[in-house]
Amino acid sequence: MGLRFDTADVTNAFILNSFDGAATFASSVSATDGLFSGNVSINTGNTAANPRLYFQQDNLDVNNFIEVDRGSGNMEFWNNGVEALNFATDQSATFASSVKANKLEINRVGGQPSISSSSGQNMVIDSDSGDMYLNNYVSGNVHITTGGGNTLIGTTTDNGSKLQVNGSATFASSVTAGGSLKVIHNALSSVPA
Repeated sequence: MGLRFDTADVTNAFILNSFDGAATFASSVSATDGLFSGNVSINTGNTAANPRLYFQQDNLDVNNFIEVDRGSGNMEFWNNGVEALNFATDQSATFASSVKANKLEINRVGGQPSISSSSGQNMVIDSDSGDMYLNNYVSGNVHITTGGGNTLIGTTTDNGSKLQVNGSATFASSVTAGGSLKVIHNALSSVPA
């Protein structure tokens, strides 16, 4: 046994099933405060439409909602009519703009945590205006180009050398070369005896 309320314009405007406590509304529901115990399900009932949960403030024309894409299964977070965040079914997240945090911690269930760009795109990591530090708070080593490729400093032109420095270099200690040491363009100013 349940309850059904009809209006002059809408049949089955509100249905309460006494067996499971579920309620079905034919249109939107407005309330000052709401308290739900258990699961809350949102379904458009139309395979052509994506279910949405809207968040709206009175007197503001702001289009904020959470949407589930029926085709991909992705969960999309929209802010002011723009898709700001997309959670894919593989648990990856895509942000439409920058991500701001005092501390960003990256974990991974299996293997090493990694940051990578999309296929075929370069990755640029910049500080806002100050210097950039690697391993500033920990004493671990910094490994560069262990997967292959070369390291370029001060240039974007790869000449094939493993380490390429465009500009002067200063070493506070000795320099060890496993092979021959070549000086190009400028001769050594002095050679100690």
